[in-house]
Amino acid sequence: MKINHVDGFLIQTFKTASGKEPFTEWLESINNKKIKSRIKKEIDKLQYTKNTYSGNRKRLSENLYEIKISLGPGYRIYFTILDNSIAIILCGGTKDSQTDDIKLANTYLKECKEINEVGND
Repeated sequence: MKINHVDGFLIQTFKTASGKEPFTEWLESINNKKIKSRIKKEIDKLQYTKNTYSGNRKRLSENLYEIKISLGPGYRIYFTILDNSIAIILCGGTKDSQTDDIKLANTYLKECKEINEVGND
């Protein structure tokens, strides 16, 4: 999935070497339309600003960021920045699965680096 950008990041979802899109699959597994819409809205916000530290966004490690959504079980979106212009959405999860989700995001980040040579933002 590619979303056009204005002044922020170009948004892409991470695709594994086998062609899976973990974030897209996770998002499609959410049946609540209100929650799904809110998650999409948070991702859309990345199109309009390159500020990775605003309100509900924070840096977890050198190239891994989290968007926290205070809704339901506390949804999380994990992403990385490529060439200071592309936000690659790696995966999503909830507060309860956060530790495992961050490990998974780091696994996807490593694969993403191998594919794209991700640099620092």
